[in-house]
Amino acid sequence: MNDAELAALKEAIDPVALGLVGLSIGSRGELVDVKGRKIHKPGFRDAIEKVLAVQLK
Repeated sequence: MNDAELAALKEAIDPVALGLVGLSIGSRGELVDVKGRKIHKPGFRDAIEKVLAVQLK
């Protein structure tokens, strides 16, 4: 995985970046829009964090 791909994954779960486009991470790690609709399933954030943890070692 290259630096650009790692940066993209980090931004995909960054609360500030998500807030700028009206998205947030729900209580179970799901990505939700301003109306509370799920964009990605529960565990989305956790899965990305695990990938990043492996890649950054």
